[in-house]
Amino acid sequence: MTICLIFLALIPTDWIFTAQLIYLIAIIGSAFNACGYYKAVNLSYGYFSSTIMSWFAIIYAIVILILPLGKTYIAGEDSPNQWRLFFYLAAGIALVTLIFWFYTADVKLRSWAVLQKKASIVSVMTYDTKDGGLFNLKSGYN
Repeated sequence: MTICLIFLALIPTDWIFTAQLIYLIAIIGSAFNACGYYKAVNLSYGYFSSTIMSWFAIIYAIVILILPLGKTYIAGEDSPNQWRLFFYLAAGIALVTLIFWFYTADVKLRSWAVLQKKASIVSVMTYDTKDGGLFNLKSGYN
């Protein structure tokens, strides 16, 4: 996603199709990144992952509410140079958080997140017949 944001900042403004294609690649890459991120949360927190994901949903909602204010402040006039600055800032934030993730994330199932299995009693009743087993029908049953 960082590379796509940098490309969006670097391409000329009249390359609309290329910009749309790069934006599409950024969205698809972000979706793959999110899938891996959610998998890591699930592995790390086990059945507490729903609580962690609820907190992330709140954080995402706050970011979505603040993002238009940032856009208005940085690219209020919608000039290409303002959008370049916006894309560079977004790429910088994405790169810094990605590096932070690489050096701090340790995805192992935590001991408190392991679901302890309870001992269960399984009783199997077997009846040994001389005819060859339980499901062997005797002759005469048609």
